[in-house]
Formats: sequence, C-alpha cells, structure tokens
Amino acid sequence: MLIALSDEGPNAVIRVSDSGIGIDPKQTETIFDPSFTTKGDNRGQGLTSCRQIVEDLGGTVVVEKSQVGVGPTIRVSLPTAPRPSWFVDRIVLDAVDVLVFIDDEEEMQDVWKVRMQERSASLCAIVNGAELHPVLNFVSDPAELRSPSCNLLHCGTRVFVDFRLKNYHIDGLSLIKEHGIQGKAILATNHFHDPVILERAVELGVPVLPKEFLSEVSLDLELGGRSVAHATVSDRR
Repeated sequence: MLIALSDEGPNAVIRVSDSGIGIDPKQTETIFDPSFTTKGDNRGQGLTSCRQIVEDLGGTVVVEKSQVGVGPTIRVSLPTAPRPSWFVDRIVLDAVDVLVFIDDEEEMQDVWKVRMQERSASLCAIVNGAELHPVLNFVSDPAELRSPSCNLLHCGTRVFVDFRLKNYHIDGLSLIKEHGIQGKAILATNHFHDPVILERAVELGVPVLPKEFLSEVSLDLELGGRSVAHATVSDRR
C-alpha cells in the first residue's frame, strides 16, 4: 500500500493506492453505497463511513484510477484552513532550558518523557565540551507550587500546563494567571475545541498545544538563535 500526501490549491489531498485485484470501473461509485461488498454478508460499511466523515468535513472521496487486475487509487481531498494564532506547532528550546510539566495524569507525564527521549539526539548540544539537554521537571500536585520552598516556576523557562486539573480547585489557565507565568506557559490540553477555553487562552496570551497533536509538534534546539542538532559549539553567543 502506498499513501501520498500533497497540497493542491486550497485542499490537502491524500492518495491511497494498493497492488490488489483492482475495482471494476463500473463499480467506482457503487462501492461507496451502504452494504456494497464483494466479501460476504454484514460487510460494506467501511467506505460508506469514510465518505460520510470526509464529506462532513467539507471534502470528497473518489476512485481516481481503477482497472481490473491493477490496484486502484482512492483520492481524498480535504479543505485546509490557516493555522490558528493560538496553535503551537513548533517549540524552540535551548540546551539549558528548564521545562516544567504540570499534569496530574501520570500517563501524560510518561508521554512527555517518551516524546523527549525520541528527540534526545536532536535536543542535545556540546558546549565547551559538556553535553547539554533541556532539564525536565514534572508536577503532579499543583498545590506544591505554592510552597515557599518550591522555585520551579521561577527557574522554569518553559511551563506546560494541563487545563483540567482533577484534584485542584482551579483550572490550568487560572493557575497560569495566578502565578503570572503567561510569558512562558503553554496550555497543553485536549479541550481546544471549547471556544470559551480558547478565548480565555487568547486573552491571556497563552498558546495552546492540543495533546492529540503532540507527536506532530516540531521540537527544535537553538543556541544563540542558531538551530543546531547534536552540534558542537565553542561558546554561547
């Protein structure tokens, strides 16, 4: 199977091809009908559901190429939209950054750790012979941040805050405002579909990173405004 992505004008296009037995050109429309199948009873819902989902998003699904004995190509076209101003799709880090993750779900903390480990090679720099990485700190109980002995928010250069803090009396945006960390905070949440939450984030000047897109976010390392990956530099400019 081959999957190809492309930009075509205002649309994002996905082409899916395989090397199967092909589709009879006379059936290129009927294959999307409910219950149409060549594989037996109680089948034939997959392509119908696929077309419905795509059309609900304003797109189209068609059989672009079809020939019996030659694998077909299915073309999915979806309209694109400008990236919202609040959306985080790239995070630029410094090798001496101190990152703070405020999330009461241990599973999500593990996701962050894995994501950083996956990028560890590119998030490393050699400065004056020393290997540097951004430092990771995790906070499960936001109440700890109020302790006089806790200086994570003072030392932290980038703070990722969950919105829904189950066992805390305020949400992530209220926490950001309370501690005055709007300038270095990112709201990491899956509640980005909620217009009220987005409006509050925009008013505070806090960018939003949808958790479900975490694996797609570019994590880059810069030293002195210059991008590096496993770089060796003699000094910091």
